[in-house]
Amino acid sequence: GYFQYSAATSALTCGGDLVLTNGARLRIYSGPTNTAGGSGALVDIKGNTSLGVGSWIHPVSNPTNGGSPLFLMQNLTIDTNAGFNANQVGYGGGGGSRALGYGPGTGGTNNSGGSGGGYGGTGGVYLTVAGGITYGSSNAPVDPGSGGGRTATNENIVNSGGSGGGLIRLEIAHTLTLDGALTANGRSAGASGTDAGAGAGGGIHVRCRTVTGTGSVMADGGSGAGGGGGGGGGRIAVWRNYDTFAGAASATGGPSSTAIRNGKDGTVVWGSLGGLSGTFFSFE
Repeated sequence: GYFQYSAATSALTCGGDLVLTNGARLRIYSGPTNTAGGSGALVDIKGNTSLGVGSWIHPVSNPTNGGSPLFLMQNLTIDTNAGFNANQVGYGGGGGSRALGYGPGTGGTNNSGGSGGGYGGTGGVYLTVAGGITYGSSNAPVDPGSGGGRTATNENIVNSGGSGGGLIRLEIAHTLTLDGALTANGRSAGASGTDAGAGAGGGIHVRCRTVTGTGSVMADGGSGAGGGGGGGGGRIAVWRNYDTFAGAASATGGPSSTAIRNGKDGTVVWGSLGGLSGTFFSFE
């Protein structure tokens, strides 16, 4: 096989199989996108993709624009303690001179505390500061999660709102074998005494023929700092024709000091592609 990168199209092409072993890490950073939900990077794997124990692919969204990588592959096999990790790499949180986070569902602030970012679920409130709104599609999530609002105006990192979870977007021609994890959780806010808002869970969008395995799919919101709002849950959509998957999926809103300030749960969709082609024979 071969690797070929095109700067003109922000595309990385692998001409054969892609195999990560022995704790290998691959990070793909997205540039900005010109359209809402558009991909800022393309990874086209002509063969099969295999992630061994301890090996991870990290798709990193653009923190201000939301552009995110799109992966094309034939088959994807993920071992235990391995997978795609887009935790905390979605829209950025508020910090320093910027009161709000980034993203359509940014959390707010009143300079003493911040609310959580929203995506599939609304962000948690902080006093009279409403949490971030919901946005995007439950059936076809193509956005990362939004950031939480900051608290004090100084540059201290502990006062910053949490960043949202990124986007894991996979188009697989045949089979996803998932014994590891697909994870796009939002970031918890800074130090516990600051009352900053957390980031929302990100997006996970998978299209394939078959899903099997015993792993996990997560797009949970982060925890608010002190009384800051928790991040809203993200959006998960898995579209397939056949399914023997025995794992778990969650897009849970993040906690805060009191339940009323928790982020709301996001959305989880398991859909059927339908429209199978070809001929099916059954012998008894």
